[in-house]
Amino acid sequence: GDGDDDDDDDGDGHDQEEQTFDFIFDYTFFCALPVELRPKWGKRISELLRPESGRLLTLIFPIPPHIHDNDSDADADVDADANADVDAALAPPLEGPPFPVTVRDYRKVLEPHGFQMLEGSPFEHEDTVKPRKGKELVCWWKLVDAEKKISKL
Repeated sequence: GDGDDDDDDDGDGHDQEEQTFDFIFDYTFFCALPVELRPKWGKRISELLRPESGRLLTLIFPIPPHIHDNDSDADADVDADANADVDAALAPPLEGPPFPVTVRDYRKVLEPHGFQMLEGSPFEHEDTVKPRKGKELVCWWKLVDAEKKISKL
């Protein structure tokens, strides 16, 4: 701060009262995070986005070529998730960044904080550049369960 007693600065350069946003666009931030940091990203995004009116747009990239993970069904088979976790545990360490990502990776860290995929998501955008065709998806999310968000804080 500048020394004024009436400003909201807490001394670290940030306002004490958090600002929230109507729109957040994750272009390639998520894929730069190691897997163990992604749950913190999901929590932080839920804190920054306005409940009900806020929207999150994610560009899911790079999708590994052997994964055809377009699981937009919110009631996906639990056994499939368990098998995917076992497969991931047995796989060699991922090299990155960017680290390979799937729709399931996003769901795993966003849904516990009240996010829901919007209808029609995920999808491959018609303007996806040729080198990224089959390697990226666009997905819209909405923070629909404010109670989950509040209970997790």
